[in-house]
Amino acid sequence: MIYRLILVSILLALVDASKEEGELIETLIGNYSTLVRPVPDPALPLTVYIKVHLQQIITLDMKDQTMEMNAWIRYEWNDYQLRWNPEDFGLQFKLKSGNITSIRVDITWFPFDEQLCYMHFSSWTYHRGAIDLQLGSSRDHKPAMDISTFVKNGQWHLVNAPSYREETVYTCCPEVYPFVRFYVHLRRRTLFYIFNVIIPSIIITLMTLITFILPPHDMSEKIGHQTTVVLSVSFFLTVISEMIPRTSESVPLLGIFFCTVTCIVSSSAAFTIMVLNMRYRQPGNHFFSASFRRVFCEFLPWLMMMKRPGHKFRKGKANKDKPSEVICVKCTDDYANIIDATGNGSGPEKAEKTKSLFHVLARVPAARLSLERKVGQGIFHRDGSVKSIKELQRDKFVSKTYNEIKNAKDEPTMVGFSILEAYMAISRKVEYLRSIHKKKKIRQHLQEEWKFAAMVFDRFLLFIFTVQITVSVMGLIYFAPYFDAV
Repeated sequence: MIYRLILVSILLALVDASKEEGELIETLIGNYSTLVRPVPDPALPLTVYIKVHLQQIITLDMKDQTMEMNAWIRYEWNDYQLRWNPEDFGLQFKLKSGNITSIRVDITWFPFDEQLCYMHFSSWTYHRGAIDLQLGSSRDHKPAMDISTFVKNGQWHLVNAPSYREETVYTCCPEVYPFVRFYVHLRRRTLFYIFNVIIPSIIITLMTLITFILPPHDMSEKIGHQTTVVLSVSFFLTVISEMIPRTSESVPLLGIFFCTVTCIVSSSAAFTIMVLNMRYRQPGNHFFSASFRRVFCEFLPWLMMMKRPGHKFRKGKANKDKPSEVICVKCTDDYANIIDATGNGSGPEKAEKTKSLFHVLARVPAARLSLERKVGQGIFHRDGSVKSIKELQRDKFVSKTYNEIKNAKDEPTMVGFSILEAYMAISRKVEYLRSIHKKKKIRQHLQEEWKFAAMVFDRFLLFIFTVQITVSVMGLIYFAPYFDAV
């Protein structure tokens, strides 16, 4: 303990304070009162000059709406009591201080926003007749902050730092009260948001269009792809909601964009389900109406310039690409020259039997010119297909052959009746199979109609959502005040 006291006494003996500062403070502040305005005449105002030297913007908290900065605030006035000769004392004084400024954050154009903050200086005790608050002069003689030593901020770009002096008169008092405001005009640097938020969100939104390019029958892939896109957009929306302050005064531009994108993606998922529902409809449980066919199988394909094999779309209508067939009336009488279908054997006996048999059974009633045909139509049929004409001639052939055999004077042979009965039985079976095939063909045709309608609806949605996404992106670019990437 004794050694410690000896060491402290030695150190105190070695320490020597500034005699000049002590003498100056004793001379100036010995009898100085801080409650009295430093003016020789009480009727005169004290002119105070204020100047702010902005050094650095530390943080701007959008949620708490506060800004922290590093600045020097310099006050200058002429105090007749505090006068000394610097050569006698060699002393000069400067005041350095920090300030936390409260601001009102406007997030309307976030992240392309500009914020205007200010510091307000005034006296609530003295009016202009007592203290006249003035702006200090700068290097360029402009009323602004001194930003000669300002350090750049990575998130905000300092656009300008003006200052203004104004005077106001309150309702309580007739005197004029001056005040000074130092403004800080900041512009957000958007490079981070463009490359990390906006561009990825636009790319993910464009992935929605791929869903309408996939084949309509690929149900699992289309729904899975749409679900993934919806979840991705929801994730970006969550990230944006954490960046902006929770306020109901205004909605940010980026928030409107993401809300629009979310609606587009969600509606595209719903329409994808509608396309798949249309694709897998069956003729047995859904009726394919004429108006539906008119819209989805004729008008929309023509409007979007689509192509379909075997069809041509003209003026909102679908025309089947099927050429007309020409039938010679005289050529339909060639059934009388039918030969043995087996083609086995030859000779006069076989030829005589074949001729006698087909003399009765193979008389095909051919269509001939009659009074029912109009003059000028010629001998060619254009009203129907070859198939329909042959079916009509076959029915006439069977009826006429049956009547000739039944009304024949000589006794018909058993061969003729057996052939006729076999032919009629085969004909009935063929008609039955043909009806089944026709129903199957109609069913397949309706299924193909549903598939084509789903494809047309998919193409129409691709066009609609392309327009919506393009308008959303162009709206974001158009309404954004600037794209500052510096």
